[in-house]
Amino acid sequence: LIDGTGKHGLNVADQSATGFVYYDNVVMNSGRSGLRFNTTDLVGAKFYNNTFFNTGGYPALANDWNLAMGALEFRNNIVVPSGAAKAYLGGSVGLSTAAGIFSNNLWFSGAGAVLGTGNVTTDPRFVSTGDLHLQATSPAINAGSAAVMPTVADDFDFRARPQGGSF
Repeated sequence: LIDGTGKHGLNVADQSATGFVYYDNVVMNSGRSGLRFNTTDLVGAKFYNNTFFNTGGYPALANDWNLAMGALEFRNNIVVPSGAAKAYLGGSVGLSTAAGIFSNNLWFSGAGAVLGTGNVTTDPRFVSTGDLHLQATSPAINAGSAAVMPTVADDFDFRARPQGGSF
């Protein structure tokens, strides 16, 4: 749980290269981006089953340098910026599908285009703004990609995944 940072929640920066796997993180109330890239060396990074909520005065996901083609996989994440006027994607360079695979993410209450396939663009139905567990009626339940296996075997609360027909 990363809550109330003054800048970026997760900052993948200078000389970050290979082997990075980020999963089951909750990044909330960040002063700037929930996730920021500032590296040209990133290869094969995986971002699975993370929640980025109430990200601040910068796009929710930002790229401030030139990511290599295929630098990352971004699957089964929930992205909710701090308001409808806040961009999902941006930074001084921005993000595109050239950076990697984007699939089965839930994007809500932000501005601009989203990337990838299998997206959901409705309210994730959190229990509350202080409790980011999903209600039983959440459209994020069973909407994820199984491509995160075997990396993700459980969730933030250490419950086995998947619990239903899908992630």
